[in-house]
Amino acid sequence: MSNINLSQLSLEQFCSKTASGEPTPGGGSVSALIGALAASLSEMVAHLSDKRESFEAIASELPIYVEQTRQIRANLLQKIQQDSLAFEQFMEALKLPKRTFEEKQFRIASMQRTLKEACEIPLSVAEISSNLFPIISELVLHGNPNAVTDILIAAMATRLAISGALLNVKINLKSIKDPDFRQCISNKIQELEQNAAMMEQKILSYGCSQLT
Repeated sequence: MSNINLSQLSLEQFCSKTASGEPTPGGGSVSALIGALAASLSEMVAHLSDKRESFEAIASELPIYVEQTRQIRANLLQKIQQDSLAFEQFMEALKLPKRTFEEKQFRIASMQRTLKEACEIPLSVAEISSNLFPIISELVLHGNPNAVTDILIAAMATRLAISGALLNVKINLKSIKDPDFRQCISNKIQELEQNAAMMEQKILSYGCSQLT
């Protein structure tokens, strides 16, 4: 298992490691990074909108947005590493011996346990990223108009982070035997996907109207 902290790599190093023949970091970690970048853009726009009289409609909220986006960014950066570790733990479970009945049962249980974690980590990436949408909605309406394209890109990146993370949830979920777990996660996936699509469309519709 890798001892490298992926979130501490330079951009060039992270891209090179992603491009290597190793399975990690993969799409889940990249989705978490995209969400962290969306949070960074949102925080930037909040800073650019601060201390300007023309943006006084949200002046009292801006420091809150800065803190919230900063925390979202920090949480998502942690998920980059956690997602890769979850995959590696599942691969370790696959390698467990299966000679005896007991070994087979232990291997199956280990695979199911690590598969659930491999669902829960990207699901949390989607849930954390979705918390950006209410902030982005306010910033596109009341934030610095000179940064409208930045906040629109933040919205699109947020949707991509959510969609990418949920793809990873889905591919792992299909191998999980627990019907209650499958139903619970499936419900969350549907809710997150629907909300992300609605929020992105709403934000882009208004923001793009300001470009002409």
